[in-house]
Amino acid sequence: MAKPFTFETEDKAKEKAFKIIWLTVLIIAIVVSSFVYSTNDGDAYEDATYSNICVHVKGAVNNSGIYYVPWGTRVCDLEAYVGGFKENVLLDGVNLASYVKDGEEIYFPYSGEKGMGALNLNIVTEAELDALVDGIGAGTARKIVEYRNTHGNYTSVVELDDVLGKTKAEKFYKYFYVEK
Repeated sequence: MAKPFTFETEDKAKEKAFKIIWLTVLIIAIVVSSFVYSTNDGDAYEDATYSNICVHVKGAVNNSGIYYVPWGTRVCDLEAYVGGFKENVLLDGVNLASYVKDGEEIYFPYSGEKGMGALNLNIVTEAELDALVDGIGAGTARKIVEYRNTHGNYTSVVELDDVLGKTKAEKFYKYFYVEK
């Protein structure tokens, strides 16, 4: 039996128009995205990710200087680049597990070092901290001295992590030493 001829209802016409519009938008999106990705220089990201970075290493190392190291190098890996550490290197205040950043200066202090403007955490005053160390203001200086007054003398510069938080404290290790 033959199906009788019927006119499309208004709902079916709207549904068909919606499908056509949806399909058109989808095709346009695919064409545009393929154009964008084909003109994008994907190698630029790869080159930046896997290229060398520049770091200045100095202090108690056998060969201080500027080194180009692979992106993703950790501070502990620098020992191989600088020909090892000197016998009297003090690694307590150096985060050997941190990643090297491009343009960074990494200083490996000598054991018992007091020169180069380093301050003894156990005798430095709030005023000295505020005046002599870039990045330490009155509030941070107060925290450092209050911690010493509350907990006793510092035993390592790494204790600054407890006062300032590890990320902030790492920036200041090179400015201090601890004399017990």
